[in-house]
Amino acid sequence: MTSYADAAEFEAHVRACTVSIPKPCPFDADERNIYIAPQGSFDLVRKDLNLVFAENPEYVRAIEEVCIAEGVHDAFSLRRELVNLKKVYQYFMEQSKALERSFKQLATFFFNDILEDKLLSAGFHHSERYSNICESLQIITGLVISTLDMRGYAKAICCVPRHCASERPQMLAKSPMNMRTYKCIASAEKYILEHELKDEDGRSLSDGNDAVPEEGFLTVERQAQLVESLAEQIAKAQPSWPPHVIGYLKQLMITRGVAKALWIRTEAEAFLHNMDRVLCRAKRARHILSRQQTKLSTSSVWVDTVSSLATAEERNDTIIVEKVGAKHCAVLSGIIPVLEDFVKFLPQMLLSPNRRWFVASDRKSETTVTIYTPKGFGVGTIFERVLPILNMHQMEMFDLMEAEGWPLESERFLKGGKSQCKQCKVKFGSIWINPTLYYCAKCENDARTGRGGVSCEQGTCPFKKTCKLQGAFCDHGNRCFSCDRWSCEECNLVRGGGETVTSLVENFLSEEKCGEGGLILGGIFLDFDRTFASTKSGGSPFPQGLDAGTAVETALQSTDHTLDENLLNLALAYPDLVHVVTRNSNLEHLQIFLAAHGIQPSVSVRSVKLERTSKGVVMKDLLVEAQKKAIANGQAASKVVGVFADDDLREHVHPDVAAIAQDVSESFELKRVMFVRG
Repeated sequence: MTSYADAAEFEAHVRACTVSIPKPCPFDADERNIYIAPQGSFDLVRKDLNLVFAENPEYVRAIEEVCIAEGVHDAFSLRRELVNLKKVYQYFMEQSKALERSFKQLATFFFNDILEDKLLSAGFHHSERYSNICESLQIITGLVISTLDMRGYAKAICCVPRHCASERPQMLAKSPMNMRTYKCIASAEKYILEHELKDEDGRSLSDGNDAVPEEGFLTVERQAQLVESLAEQIAKAQPSWPPHVIGYLKQLMITRGVAKALWIRTEAEAFLHNMDRVLCRAKRARHILSRQQTKLSTSSVWVDTVSSLATAEERNDTIIVEKVGAKHCAVLSGIIPVLEDFVKFLPQMLLSPNRRWFVASDRKSETTVTIYTPKGFGVGTIFERVLPILNMHQMEMFDLMEAEGWPLESERFLKGGKSQCKQCKVKFGSIWINPTLYYCAKCENDARTGRGGVSCEQGTCPFKKTCKLQGAFCDHGNRCFSCDRWSCEECNLVRGGGETVTSLVENFLSEEKCGEGGLILGGIFLDFDRTFASTKSGGSPFPQGLDAGTAVETALQSTDHTLDENLLNLALAYPDLVHVVTRNSNLEHLQIFLAAHGIQPSVSVRSVKLERTSKGVVMKDLLVEAQKKAIANGQAASKVVGVFADDDLREHVHPDVAAIAQDVSESFELKRVMFVRG
């Protein structure tokens, strides 16, 4: 590297070569200005290297080989998966918070639901119904706490500082002891030790290593050490390179986010080790607690034991102690599946970060998160456990409200009420009022189910009259696809972006390849405005006055409109399956715009406005053609599947489209994606 031997000349060379790259230059990057530097992909590193070492491409290859060996590329991929995992935890946290609110309503409504006769003589004791509600509430509380923690710490790991001079975030430095999850486990362990509970072998928590509360947890190397290690490996691979060149490469790795990616990986590994230890303690504590739980419903042993105590105060104290243990056990039952998923899948993500483990769309004010998780992701099992209890007792609650009148004459419902229901005009406590709708629980349920005269015979969306489109309300969940931002697999209508569409397509193609169920993917149908492209309201992607014969390169330079990256990749990968079905009548401009992005002519563009038809009719014709083609090729097509992405709910619930999605002949199936452009 004789041409780069002088440090001053080399720095001047770097600055001159990289003048086109946004500032700061790696030589000038510091703790303050580094946040405006382009970073987050090894492509950016490669771009700098190609400019600096344009006359020596073998140097670029040598540097990248070291980076690959040190796991730099995998570290960037891991960050992407951690971001998606964070979004998945956000989704489950929001779902569990909604469930927590519903269970709190049930717990308040059935608070005086106590057993009578013999059990009353044993002390104050709730019924099995109320106990099941409270147990489910505590399980969901544990789920809320753990998903909130995991989302927060996944985000903290992804957002570690870029520069070496920055301190490690306190949230990570103090973990796991500062986690609410950890504090819940520690509280359960304290209860076990105070009451001298033991496992089946007669061992208490103090008999094992798990009793040490804050030892054995890993910390993480400083970012500077990670960069120094990478620079040392490059220097070993190229011993003839002078120190100032190695110093530049070190600064480049910091500026373009390589150091941050390596720090993220190291933090993830340390956090994984810590969570593995925390999980072991949680499982042991729950095991001891569950073993000690006494059946509190109609157990004669329980009644005789408690009745033998001298005073009512002693009896009630004994019951309270047992209930506290049951509460700890239930909270841990909500925490453990979340920790198990993390400890199970993060090692796989570290080993194979280039695989798409999780897909999650961004949540915005008018959207919801649509997620895909790998097989075996167990958080959903908690919902399967508690939802039947919620549905059964919630129906009982609404039936009692209908029979006995609402609100019931009790301070539990009206005490401190500051929020007035828009329908019945009664003021309730905040737990009974939908914070968005401002209906009380009964009035909201009446509107959704069509009971009580609030709405018509069938359930409708209570949010706004403009939502009452035929088919916009899901009868399976009594939710509106628009206002509740609802997704329903049974209705074949989910919300999501380009990643959601890609996942659906890839799933169908894998099933088709495996020959499962005789499925044939017959078409991928994309709306143009606000879905495939950034145009809207039938506008042209080009400025007014553009000649249809304009060269493709010139046309592309004249517009700021873009295509969704995921949908573009689909169109490039499957040109014979993708069809653009739109109301936009600028047909020639759309074709030029697509061609300018490398899309082949086999991707058809159909304007239903020009053809004077509907999107449903066009899609049905294309699916029929695909079925005939499959039969002609000797394929046994028992069902032809299509995927339809459109940002307008009215298109999805149009009778012609809904008829395909709900095809009674079972010859066709249409998966509808209410598209949310990122």
